[in-house]
Amino acid sequence: MTLLSALQDVQRLSSLPTTNAIVGNAEESQQLLFAIAREAAQEMKRRKYWPQIEASHEFTTSAALLQATGMPDDFDRVIKGTFWNVDDKQRVWPVSAENWRRLNSGLVTPAGEQFFRVRGGSLYLFPAPAAGVNMVFDYITNTPVRNAADAPIENFASDTDVYPWGDETLKRDVRWRYLAKKGLDYAEELKSFELWLESEYNASEVEGSDNVMLHGFGGDSEMPEPGLSDGSWSL
Repeated sequence: MTLLSALQDVQRLSSLPTTNAIVGNAEESQQLLFAIAREAAQEMKRRKYWPQIEASHEFTTSAALLQATGMPDDFDRVIKGTFWNVDDKQRVWPVSAENWRRLNSGLVTPAGEQFFRVRGGSLYLFPAPAAGVNMVFDYITNTPVRNAADAPIENFASDTDVYPWGDETLKRDVRWRYLAKKGLDYAEELKSFELWLESEYNASEVEGSDNVMLHGFGGDSEMPEPGLSDGSWSL
């Protein structure tokens, strides 16, 4: 269950020599397989909210818009609906760039709600909270690979690295990509991979989770962002 074992399967399927190493191999086809595997890993983390690379971040606020401890080092993106003010037991709402500017203009002052925006790798809260408020959110990490010591890393770097989705997923993903890079017909392999991936994602979900409604919560309903009627306004 390593990068090497998955890519050895791709070698066999592609009528390539089966090598004892991929990383550091000077042969062009093996270098291509390695590059494709790294490409696949980066795309995989962006596809869905995978439980394999979910994490939680808890922090205590400072009395400022910019929260210095608000972002984990391995952050990729916030999971929808998971940002909460723990102390007040209230949801913190995402806001677009346009409405973030409107909020900070002082022309829009929504009562009793708090908003967040991730910009330039930093987390901002509006309105600026008091110091010492406990916050939490779930997020997808930017580390879709694990090394031989089971530590999360940003991408494949060694033959012994492990893919959280397993050899079969990596093999299928790399296989269609390899055919595409070579200008060969890859439609069936891509279709097979997408069906496999959907099955894997469905299997990773908690059974019945879509049917559970916690009392007092609105499921996937969204709060409208703070609005401002059309007209003349400036910052």
